[in-house]
Amino acid sequence: MFPFSVLNPFKFSVTNDYCPHCNLKFEHETGFFWTSMYISYGFSTGLMILMGVISINLNWSFSKIMYVLIPTILLLTPFLFRYSRVLLVYWLHPFKKFDKNLY
Repeated sequence: MFPFSVLNPFKFSVTNDYCPHCNLKFEHETGFFWTSMYISYGFSTGLMILMGVISINLNWSFSKIMYVLIPTILLLTPFLFRYSRVLLVYWLHPFKKFDKNLY
């Protein structure tokens, strides 16, 4: 789905138009991937809640929580971006019958 590595900071968001194996069009309508923002938001919110529970149990100060939480979210942004798009394609894409001989 993605031609470049997730570790490439400038091209992690580039998405193929078509699948190189089965020629499936990933974005079948304009704005299809806008919905993935909600999935990414859910991932980020869940991560922040988890960090909040951990920080409360460890009695961290507010500044220490921010020093840990902000870099964590920034470093995980490429992964959250990609996996939200992948989940959206698996959940909502109108899949057609594929040629089983391709796999």
